[in-house]
Amino acid sequence: MSDSEKPPLRLTGYREILGTLGMEYSRKNCRLIRRLNQESDGPIALPEKGGRPKVDREMLLEWFVDNRLKSNGEDFPESTGLPFGRRNRARWKRTSTRVVPPPALLDFLTGMPNRRFLEGTLNAYLAELQRDGRPFGILFADVDKLQEVNDLLGYSAGDRVLKAVGATLQKNTRPYDIVGRAAGEEFLAIVANVTDQTLLAIAQKLCEAVERLEIRLPYEVARVTVSIGGALARPEDTKETLLKRAYRSMLQSKMLGRNQVAIATD
Repeated sequence: MSDSEKPPLRLTGYREILGTLGMEYSRKNCRLIRRLNQESDGPIALPEKGGRPKVDREMLLEWFVDNRLKSNGEDFPESTGLPFGRRNRARWKRTSTRVVPPPALLDFLTGMPNRRFLEGTLNAYLAELQRDGRPFGILFADVDKLQEVNDLLGYSAGDRVLKAVGATLQKNTRPYDIVGRAAGEEFLAIVANVTDQTLLAIAQKLCEAVERLEIRLPYEVARVTVSIGGALARPEDTKETLLKRAYRSMLQSKMLGRNQVAIATD
């Protein structure tokens, strides 16, 4: 039998696979992996080495994105870019909540997806763009003058600001978009099925939502703003080039006076 005729490699060792994903070893999670094991879309793990399979983390993350980032079904399939069909429609209706990454992929302060999860999801979205042409963009949001809040009110107040801003960004994006904390006072949103104009509109909505935010602290109410830079992904992009373009746009919005939005056009 040639390599092309070999059946897809099946996953074995639930404990090892769940450990790779940072998930708890439980009956519920084992059922989730078993469902993944029954998918027939191709190999789900790399070739065996020394008699044990090596889990392809990026493919697993891509599967999670495809299966768990769904909305309420009212605008299916335009809002996801998924091909219309009974199988995808059933997946769409199954859940209307955001994906909740395992604990190892959550930010310790805000409870949002962390940089590790964001980068893995970004790789999966880029692979989909190159393979199926599913468009997406990213938004880099940086909290303006957070250091002043830390200096004047203390780091505990700065932490509360980060939590409030993160929650506001998540509340004002679509259920199938991913928003996480990239680093420090920086947040990253991965926005599916958008054009330049849609990406700009979403960025402006987020900027205005944070500007209206009132963060109640023990002795006063704090207000902050964010500077947002965005970039639409291209088929030739890598994770690094896409992040670099969005980050440059964010710096441009800072230079324009903060509390601004800039979308990369180069």
